[in-house]
Amino acid sequence: MNLGAFLKARWEHTRNARRSRAEIEALQRTKFRRLVAHVNERSPYYRDLIASRGIDIATCAPTDFPPLTKPALMENFDRIVTDPRISIATVEQFLLKSQDSKDLLLDDYVVIHTSGTSGTIGYFVYSRAERARRSALAIRTFPFSARRRRIAFFGIVSGHVGGATSIVETRGGLAKLRFDSRAFDIRSPFPQVIEGLNSFQPDILSGYPTVLRELANAQESGELRISPALLSVGGEPISAENRAFFDRVFGAEISNHYGTSEHSLMGFGLSGDSGIYLFEDELIFEIGEGPPLVTNLFSYAQPLIRYAMDDVLEPVADPNPRFPFTKIRDIGDRPLPSPIFTNRHGKDDVIRWKKFTVFFAPDVERIELRVLDKLSCVLRVRLRNGVTATERIRALAAVETMLDNIFAEKEMENVSRRIEEVTSFGGDKARVVVMPDMANGSPTP
Repeated sequence: MNLGAFLKARWEHTRNARRSRAEIEALQRTKFRRLVAHVNERSPYYRDLIASRGIDIATCAPTDFPPLTKPALMENFDRIVTDPRISIATVEQFLLKSQDSKDLLLDDYVVIHTSGTSGTIGYFVYSRAERARRSALAIRTFPFSARRRRIAFFGIVSGHVGGATSIVETRGGLAKLRFDSRAFDIRSPFPQVIEGLNSFQPDILSGYPTVLRELANAQESGELRISPALLSVGGEPISAENRAFFDRVFGAEISNHYGTSEHSLMGFGLSGDSGIYLFEDELIFEIGEGPPLVTNLFSYAQPLIRYAMDDVLEPVADPNPRFPFTKIRDIGDRPLPSPIFTNRHGKDDVIRWKKFTVFFAPDVERIELRVLDKLSCVLRVRLRNGVTATERIRALAAVETMLDNIFAEKEMENVSRRIEEVTSFGGDKARVVVMPDMANGSPTP
């Protein structure tokens, strides 16, 4: 981690929390124009946009640029990134070889990939300095403590996905002086996880709300015996039901994180905030009737100007704000149902939908899992335009291997699985999991 960048970000965040709204907006303009000067020099895609639109770098605003969708980002990936050594090809080669979250592309860049849960697979890269700022953003969400605290993360702990890379970042630089960080894999036997948590006794428990619900159930039954002061939740919305259950079982403060692979941590809210504060000193949000557009002010390696998000953001009145930032209602409409299958022992079990967010295969653009019943499913796959016959064979073989591994981990080799290559999903958004109208329905988190 870049220690200087981390300390600089921490100092800025502390100072920005005390600024006025007018000062934050002035800071946004300064940072944005600095970013535009950088992309004009180093990004062929943005250089052409600036020239064709006659954009004045000294006076420009985000609205001078067109919105950027994920499909457009992936189509123009090689021309958007500012390091000519980075390309879709180099990223995919890296992801094929590495499953260790600590590995860096070209020894310089963190890589995060999405699997297309909202429509299109995406790759996102962060430099060492940007990685340090990501760590500073995470620490920003934890109330200050003079002592080193134990933090436990329960989720996906390997591969190049957001949660796995975030836990790595709490173990580096000055972050490791503030936290004793442990990761517990959702694929591990549950009794082993419980035993580890009881031994570790975390001060902070972090994870996706749907998997933390499993720990809350164990806490209620007396199997799990921990007393965290803070629950750090993210990766999906927290329902009112889960929030109330966590409060009753753990009696801990809840820090609700809003984050994405594209922009890292974008905001947070504590139990008493009744919403989420957006980090507008690092991001510019345009919230209207259409999809929210977000400009990332610290991502220089892969600039994202007016990037279109799928989330629904609804600003709320904040008569007594803790920060000079916009407050929104808690994020909704992002969790996906997790399918139930019958394993080879004749028992019903769940494959958590998060498993499909780490799905990676080269030249795959979108995926969608259709559950036919508890013993069969179809994975629909759309490949990137222009793939050769050899690339097609390689991609579909990688898809088959990944799918086999997911089902083998759950002892579900008996479930019939078919891969169907498609050219269209018949809509703008394809979900990873599409549950049929079955009598048993989808599992309740």
